[in-house]
Amino acid sequence: MTDHSNLGNFSVKAVESNEIQFYVGSGTTKATLKLDSSPGSDYDINLPTSSGTLALTTDVESLPTASSGGQIMVADSSFDFQAVDASGAVTISDTGSFSIADNAIESNHIDTGAVDSNQLAADCVNADKIADDAVQDEHIQNLGTTDGTAEASKIPKMNASNELTGASLLGATDIKADTSLNINDNWKFVINGSNLELQYSSDSGTTWNTKQVFQSS
Repeated sequence: MTDHSNLGNFSVKAVESNEIQFYVGSGTTKATLKLDSSPGSDYDINLPTSSGTLALTTDVESLPTASSGGQIMVADSSFDFQAVDASGAVTISDTGSFSIADNAIESNHIDTGAVDSNQLAADCVNADKIADDAVQDEHIQNLGTTDGTAEASKIPKMNASNELTGASLLGATDIKADTSLNINDNWKFVINGSNLELQYSSDSGTTWNTKQVFQSS
């Protein structure tokens, strides 16, 4: 052991093994820098270029372990770091890849007009990621502004009575109605028993008169 005492009140004792011991003044309390095992090759311990404090493992509340992959280091209100799982709206894999959690996207997370097609990768947000009833009308681009009215270049919306007007052409393989199918305010088809009736209204739907009956046999 060699004592170096020419550093004022700071004395260093170099131990010819795997450690260096630091003493302050002539005190007996020491700090030891040591290697737990022989390194396989030379390596450097780089101190920061600016002032700061080196943290010990005891300064960190918890560290990730081999059995706790996919964790991140987060400081609490006392600026103590600990290993935690990502939670809430995101998850993280053990390779550092973040994903949107199931049912994470709610209506209050989407600003009106904030997300357009240029900001979404193909198939990046599927139904599992969006909470039930989360996407409201104001967050849907090109949705019709008036309930029950079909508008040009807009997605139509039914009104409270499941009615839709303004569609000039409707094509479908099957059109089904429980009791009647209104064509407009003047004409409608009505199922009467096993027969189909074509009815006409001369007062815009107040009263209806049967004009033609189509019998099933």
